[in-house]
Amino acid sequence: MENEETDAVTTDENGLPLAHTQQFGAGELDGEFGASDFKLPYLSLVNKTGQLSNDFQPGSFLYNKEVVVSDGKEPFLVTALGMKKDYVEDIEFDSEIMPRSFARLADAEGEGYSLDYEADKRVKERAMILTLVPVPEDYGTFFAPDHLTEFLAEQADRLFNGKPRMSWALAMWIVQSSAYNAVAKPLATAKMGGHLRGGLHHGPWVLQSELKNYRSNSWYAPRIRSGGRHSPEFIQWIEQTVLPKAR
Repeated sequence: MENEETDAVTTDENGLPLAHTQQFGAGELDGEFGASDFKLPYLSLVNKTGQLSNDFQPGSFLYNKEVVVSDGKEPFLVTALGMKKDYVEDIEFDSEIMPRSFARLADAEGEGYSLDYEADKRVKERAMILTLVPVPEDYGTFFAPDHLTEFLAEQADRLFNGKPRMSWALAMWIVQSSAYNAVAKPLATAKMGGHLRGGLHHGPWVLQSELKNYRSNSWYAPRIRSGGRHSPEFIQWIEQTVLPKAR
């Protein structure tokens, strides 16, 4: 029987074939990574019921469901980078059924749904808003060129005097029902004919929460007001550093 010859395989310090490890780009992601591999953190409002209310104060805003951005009484700044509207099936709050969603109202109506509050099959307006939110500087932020470091710190600290330095991070914010009227409509108005015609990212919004009451029910809803316009330098930073990462 002939002896089988094998090529010697050189390994690195971790025992992996050296030829394989050399395929990795330093500090990069190699392979077929795409949008489905990126999990964007959410900006969440803690309400009176639900899992988050077991660990956090109702009315507070969370980043990534773990970092308290504000208790809701204290205002903070958010900047909308983009907003997408759709229609989502109105189902019971604690239902385990995944609600259907429709890109256009005509699509929902074609399936027998209506925006009418009394309809048997109802959809409600929903907006998905890509935002910049303030988080602790060491949590997971955008890193800007060195010459902008102090400028960004000053921008982020506008409403955080005397607190640990804050910086900016991306978060998805989903609003529907009364929150849609309170948030999405002012943003759309500002973009379509108001002070943010040049782009939603041209100005911040001051965000708080407030307790709403209707009959025997009460819940926390967001409340926003315009924070004016960003400086040209901050708009440029968003366009050059943030928006390319958000695409």
